[in-house]
Parts: sequence; C-alpha cells; structure tokens
Amino acid sequence: MLAVAAALAGALAGSCRGGAATDPATATATATTNKDTTAMNGNGTLRDVIANAILRPADYAALELDYVRGHDLSGMTRFHANATGAYTLSSSVTKDEQEHAWSGTLEAGDRDALLRAIRDSGLLDVPSSTRNLADDEEPITVTLRYRDLVHEVEVWHDDAGASGFHGFEEHVVSLSKKLSGGAILTIPAR
Repeated sequence: MLAVAAALAGALAGSCRGGAATDPATATATATTNKDTTAMNGNGTLRDVIANAILRPADYAALELDYVRGHDLSGMTRFHANATGAYTLSSSVTKDEQEHAWSGTLEAGDRDALLRAIRDSGLLDVPSSTRNLADDEEPITVTLRYRDLVHEVEVWHDDAGASGFHGFEEHVVSLSKKLSGGAILTIPAR
C-alpha cells in the first residue's frame, strides 16, 4: 500500500508545473488530469457530485481526494480518501523523521466533515500557483476525482493562505494529525 502511495505521489509530483491557472467553471482539458468541473458523460459537475456525496456517501464511493504536500527535501505528507471514508495516510514529517503509514475507514463524523470541508472551502475555485516555487517552499497538490471528472490544483505554500486554500488544508492537516495519533507534524499554510 505504501508503494502505491509513493507511486501516486511520484506521479503527482512529476506533474508540478508553473503554468497558467485555470478557472474551474470554464476550463477544458489542459493536462491529462485536469478536466475540471465541466459535465461529462451525464455525471454532472464535481460540485454536484460533492453535494450528493455529503448526502449519500455510499452512492459516490468513486469520489476520491488526494492531498500531497512537500517534496523529498522537506518531507512529504500524503492523504487519500474516498467518499465512503476509506483512507490511506503516510508522512515522513513526523516526530522521529521516519516514514509512517496509516489506513482504515474514517468515522462517519470525520468523513462528513471532510466532504463538507471540500465543499465549503471553495477548493474548486482555488487557482493553481503560477509563479516559480521558491527554494524554501513546499508544493501542495490536491486532486479530486470522480470517474472522468478530475480537478487538480497545485498551490505553493506561500500562496495557500492568500488563495482561500487555508481552510481546506487546515482541516486535512488536523485530520491527519488525529489519524496518526499526533505523529504528523505538518503545519498548514496561513
């Protein structure tokens, strides 16, 4: 399972770019993983899927969230969850500076709060950072996926607070700390 998370993180890290930001409401495919919120194959938009998943998570188990923060030098934290609450979490940003992994199923309250945080934070409206990543910054990549609907945003740490991304990241980091029993030391952007 850790190998899968590492492969996913590598794939996401490999897609880091300093390209132009996209408007989720009007974007078309600009990368293989950026089909955004446009309707496809009758599935509606990701906004619709998220709203429905809050009400009926079991019907939207294919809705997945991937959160990857950091790089090889700073350490990485990876969180993956689906709408039913199944999750994997790994991080090397820990008290002993070693890679640790956790997995399981979120409690219903945590699952519902995560889905609401995705909806309420405006995550689908956060633009990707367009400037070069500074030497002392960490990239944060979030991908929401439901079947062929995909929205990916890449935000540099210093841009995250100003972009409205902070509320979402604060929730994910807090949840990660809870799931790891306090072992993860990642600090959300402010």
